[in-house]
Amino acid sequence: MWRWWIIVAVAVVAGLLLGSVGVRQELRWVDGVSGSRKERRVWRFVTPSPAVVTESPLAKKYRELGLTWEPNWRQVRGAEVDVFGRGVSSEGGAAPEIYTLDADDQRWYLKAASDDEVRAFFRVMTGGSEAEKKAAVEGACEKGLGAYEAAPSGG
Repeated sequence: MWRWWIIVAVAVVAGLLLGSVGVRQELRWVDGVSGSRKERRVWRFVTPSPAVVTESPLAKKYRELGLTWEPNWRQVRGAEVDVFGRGVSSEGGAAPEIYTLDADDQRWYLKAASDDEVRAFFRVMTGGSEAEKKAAVEGACEKGLGAYEAAPSGG
């Protein structure tokens, strides 16, 4: 009978200890030029998995136009979770301006923008000041919203 209680006590203590220890990291980055996303899960005591990159519509358009750039990956999320999936710790850096322009917004912007406008946007995102980048993203959002509102219902 005592053995059973000892096993239960050890299991409870182990559960409490493991419940407060991070066993997995979830990391996310955004390219400040194209808005592409990169994600990676890292399990403690296991070989890290490779990062998965989701190319944005803007990145595809840049390549189609022959534009080249070195991705400017900025970490926007870092979280550690325990064995029960609960958050243990969290961190993140300042998101680049393009972070607010998600994939759907980019698609609408690209429907409305000319190739020259996309090239101008690219020039700002690769060499402009933070204020210029913010203004360019806001302009792209407005242009995309205009295209969305002008589209027949159903997009």
